[in-house]
Amino acid sequence: MYNQNMTTKKAVKMFYQKRNTMEIAALSMIKNYDFEFSIDGDWQIRFPCNKGVLRYWKSSPYRTVLKVLDGRDQRYFKYLCLKYFLTMKHFLLDCPTKSMFKDDMLFEVLEESNKIKSSSPDDLKKMKYNVDRYLQIRAYVYKLLNIFQDNLKTGVHNQEQRRRAHGVLEFIEENYDEDILDLPMTVILKEQLLSMTDHFVLLEHLNNILHYLSHTMPEVTKWCPAHQTYIFNLENKDNEDWEALLLKAWEDHDRSKVEKTCEELQMVHEYYQLILSKNKDLLSNLSSKNQWKMIKSVEIIQHKIDHMISDMEYKINQFLSHSYPTLKTSRFTTFKFRQTVL
Repeated sequence: MYNQNMTTKKAVKMFYQKRNTMEIAALSMIKNYDFEFSIDGDWQIRFPCNKGVLRYWKSSPYRTVLKVLDGRDQRYFKYLCLKYFLTMKHFLLDCPTKSMFKDDMLFEVLEESNKIKSSSPDDLKKMKYNVDRYLQIRAYVYKLLNIFQDNLKTGVHNQEQRRRAHGVLEFIEENYDEDILDLPMTVILKEQLLSMTDHFVLLEHLNNILHYLSHTMPEVTKWCPAHQTYIFNLENKDNEDWEALLLKAWEDHDRSKVEKTCEELQMVHEYYQLILSKNKDLLSNLSSKNQWKMIKSVEIIQHKIDHMISDMEYKINQFLSHSYPTLKTSRFTTFKFRQTVL
């Protein structure tokens, strides 16, 4: 409603400041994304980072929260997104961040420390500050810092720990002064954080492509209803009944819809190549054992995209050669989706 100018910024802000509305909004956003993308078990690929959830197109209502809130409230909503993102799948059972999020201790200490740095001596005398809690959080954050910078452990569990550490450290670095908690936010550390962030963004782009292909594949498969039984069965490839079944299904299909889908797939493929080209340097580092790279996730999703493109390309070419013999397939680069009539 706010984006359509049907209500005021003040009204929306007051709504989100009521009771636990922000908590409900952040939790709902993460749960909805989890339900749509992670129920297949590929959470390492589909669930890269909490900021990616906010950038997802269906999360636009939740992005409104960041538009209307400011200061502490805005930081709190970002914190909630991070908290629910990291705790959604119980990833934190053996990680120091589990204790940090209890009773929102991490956020409260960060806010207290932030307030102290901007307070006058007289104001400081009136403040009640829990030194023990500060030292506890500082110790937890330093553990995360060590986990993130440890390049000797390369197991899957260690990679996941680094990803969690990255989320917390990035939140602190983006929302508070560099000297908060006396963290050594060096240039090297910032570059390391940015490197992992770049990989998360790359995964988002690849996920968008995979998401589109996953929804297009059923449409292409309709053109070949016998595909599951025969298309990869070489023994039955010349079976007359199989041929007749395919021809009947293909003849009944709308040619204009097929051509439109082919054009869309061509554009998606070109976009895919553009993303790979823009991230050439990033991808070239995947062959090295750089601890900041989400190697397996990128490799897996690239393999899925390549496989789906190849599979659909094969189905479409089969469709064209049997249903429209006068339609010639033009070959652009390594792809063959776009067609021209002879």
